Amino acid sequence: MIEGGRSKEAQDLLLLHRVAERISSILDLPILLEQIVSDVAQTFGYCRSAVLLRDEVTGELVITHGWTGEQKKIGDRFQIGKLGIAGYVGKTLQTHYAADVSVDPYYEIGHPSTRSEVDIPLVVRGELIGIFNMQH
Repeated sequence: MIEGGRSKEAQDLLLLHRVAERISSILDLPILLEQIVSDVAQTFGYCRSAVLLRDEVTGELVITHGWTGEQKKIGDRFQIGKLGIAGYVGKTLQTHYAADVSVDPYYEIGHPSTRSEVDIPLVVRGELIGIFNMQH
């Protein structure tokens, strides 16, 4: 049991429920993404999380929602396949978990305190639309 007597599985299901409610009730995508990013980070105990969306014109990934720091901030752009774990995930369309970023060949510093990172591709109809990034 954890926080408030709820099991981790129950917390995960409650998070999915909150996300589903928001998707069906919030039509403003920026507000929806910001709320989901914040809720996921808080529920899973990650220090930082962000959404990077693919710019349809340039093909780059752009940080659009979530945390900002000294090294990376909203508006920063990354070439798919060229920079960091997000760039790697954008190229492979496969989730990548770096349990220890200090030994991960794709990691590029986003924040000095980051020790682990997971990047999940957001794919619609086989096409990359963005990356969901979480760091701890």
